[in-house]
Amino acid sequence: MTADIQSYEPAQTIVIGDSLTSDIKGAAGFGLDSVWFNPTHQPNQTAIKPTYEIDQLEKLENIVA
Repeated sequence: MTADIQSYEPAQTIVIGDSLTSDIKGAAGFGLDSVWFNPTHQPNQTAIKPTYEIDQLEKLENIVA
C-alpha cells in the first residue's frame, strides 16, 4: 500500500517490467510512468503503451538521471 511508504510521490515513481499486460498495464492503471524491458525486441501488438522502452538495463540511467 502506498500509504505505508513515507514521502511517496507518484510523479517520482517509475515501474520497470517485462510484461506489457501486467507490469506496464498495471502502472498505467495507477497513472505511473513505465519502462518496458524488451531485450528481444518483441513487437508490441497491444493497445498498452509504455512511457519508455529499453533493450538493456543500463539504458535506465538515461531515463532516471
